[in-house]
Amino acid sequence: MSKKGGNNLFYTPGKKRMMLLAVLVIVIGLGVVLLPVEEAAADDDRLVVGIPGEPGNLDPQQTVTIYNFVHDMLFAAPMSMGLENDEVLPHGAAEVEPADDLSYIEVTLDPEWQFHSGRNLTAEAFADSLARRIEKSPYAFDWDPLAEKHVDGNTVVLELEEPSPGIYVNMQTSYDGPVDVEAAEEMGADDFDREPIGSGPFKFEEWVEGSHIDMTRFDDYQDSLPFAENNEAFNFSEYRVRFIPEDFTRVEELQAGGVDIIEDVPVEMLPLLEEAPEIEVIEYLEETVAYLDINHTVEPFDDYSVRAALAYAVDREELEMGLDEVIEPVFSIVGPAMMRHHEPTEEMLSQDHHHNPELATELLEEAGWEEDEDGYMTKDGERLEFEMMVDSEHPVERRSGPIMQAQLEEVGMDVSLREYEKAYIDDMQEQGDFEVILNNWTWLDPGGIWPQNLTEGGDYAPWTPTRADDLIAEAGVEPDEERGAEIWGEVSEKVWEDKGIVPLWSNYQYLAHRDNVSGLIVSENGRPYLNDVELE
Repeated sequence: MSKKGGNNLFYTPGKKRMMLLAVLVIVIGLGVVLLPVEEAAADDDRLVVGIPGEPGNLDPQQTVTIYNFVHDMLFAAPMSMGLENDEVLPHGAAEVEPADDLSYIEVTLDPEWQFHSGRNLTAEAFADSLARRIEKSPYAFDWDPLAEKHVDGNTVVLELEEPSPGIYVNMQTSYDGPVDVEAAEEMGADDFDREPIGSGPFKFEEWVEGSHIDMTRFDDYQDSLPFAENNEAFNFSEYRVRFIPEDFTRVEELQAGGVDIIEDVPVEMLPLLEEAPEIEVIEYLEETVAYLDINHTVEPFDDYSVRAALAYAVDREELEMGLDEVIEPVFSIVGPAMMRHHEPTEEMLSQDHHHNPELATELLEEAGWEEDEDGYMTKDGERLEFEMMVDSEHPVERRSGPIMQAQLEEVGMDVSLREYEKAYIDDMQEQGDFEVILNNWTWLDPGGIWPQNLTEGGDYAPWTPTRADDLIAEAGVEPDEERGAEIWGEVSEKVWEDKGIVPLWSNYQYLAHRDNVSGLIVSENGRPYLNDVELE
């Protein structure tokens, strides 16, 4: 799930690997399936990107999930955290200066810069946009630390009640990209959500649901990215984002030239990515934690022993091998590509809670479970059986489900795998209508995600046994990165004490582009920057 730093923000980079793409033949049964592809995108003035999902909203202040290749093109985030997520750099603002003690942030605007409507992006307009964000966004709580904001000439001063390093994670995304509030009020929330007006490098043109979004270049665009050579209008005038949920189709479109760039290269196709000189693939470690979400309010998981047995039955090394090493096993709820990952805690937890099927069986037997003639555990005439929900649109999770199902069967658990759309799983999770979910969070700052599960009042907290309100609050205001990482390590230890959440892995992700695309910049965690892109 994608929700969706201060100076010296903690980041451990993932490895990178450059690969080539071989000719793809999709064999089903005994036949070769030829998938239809769109006419080649070979227009040197139009970039076409293929992504697996489709946005639910275009207004970043109304949406739950932002898409880098969509929202970031329409809305310019005020700042960037750099290519290694450890800096505070200006992006859609002229300057961004945090106080040394992180007690305030000064955002300076160039009054000559404009929205797509032609209105000037002044400091007042930026302040108005932030006020609307706090009013409308499902993530309005991101700005709870804001005590006061005021305009001083071309600068907006954001005074914080306490140091809040996580604020910078929000400010590098289009969630905080300024919107034209005057236009939004004139159009109404629903219409603005369909035809938004921001200050990004492209203007909205057309949205054909189920197919694509078209945008045109904003010729008056300007930004301040210091690591890009081009800070003005982009080098191509037309931009299309196509929604291609089928993995094989997305890759075939790239081969045929129907798209220039694709997200989420399917991991099962990586062995084929070594021989085509016209394709380049970039690997990065995503700021993700995949985990088992166990509902402790329903039987049999109201029994700690059953939750613990499930946790010890999972073999992460077997999962890593079965998934062709496109995951990195984790035991902490803060993955290695996230801020404030604490490696000593990770090492300790990996030793204390590693795969141990003998212990899993022992825990079940001590709790009164006995093996029946079919090899499944039973108690009071009831078999130990449950449903595990899996995201039908997430290829790694789909492939991992049967592996974990087999692992749990080894300790006598009868698991039914059920694939659902992510939106349905989210609804069921919020209602508590589930037993086990193979779930994931994707966000750089752990403080921006885990309060949903681990603090009083969180949307998913009623179904999770752990409460870590004080520790999470302390981490959220801790300016020292090393100490902040230690606190999040303590939160991970508490989670393992209750075993309602079982961390599993972080994903490697793959972005591919054709050789007609040059100048693409990609950060350590996969954020694309198209400022310098040229099409040949």
